[in-house]
Amino acid sequence: MRLTNPPRAGVSRLEAIVVVHLVLLAGLLLIPACQRHVREPAACTQSTNNLKQIALSFHSFHDLHKRLPFNGTKAAVAGEIASGSWAFQILPLIDQELLFNKPDATTTVYSYICPGRGRPSTQAGLGA
Repeated sequence: MRLTNPPRAGVSRLEAIVVVHLVLLAGLLLIPACQRHVREPAACTQSTNNLKQIALSFHSFHDLHKRLPFNGTKAAVAGEIASGSWAFQILPLIDQELLFNKPDATTTVYSYICPGRGRPSTQAGLGA
């Protein structure tokens, strides 16, 4: 009569390694999905803050000049000659005074860009 060892209850090392790797792989695959759910509310909050900053700058502009910024034509208002759109006129009030004093067409004012939308391409293509 031959004696056999009874089957051992438990998990082999190979099975444990496979399970650990599967858990890690699942975690790595879920990270981008979780990040998207964190980024969307953050982008919404940033957009709301940008709009609030713009609205407050309109109020401050009105308090300083007793008028609202106009839309981009040269005008003489109370002896003051001003030009540029409303977006340019409120630059000093949204912490962009350096850009207001020395305009640069290549500088991006991130308060005017929605963080939840894709950025436009800066390269011009030939129809591809």
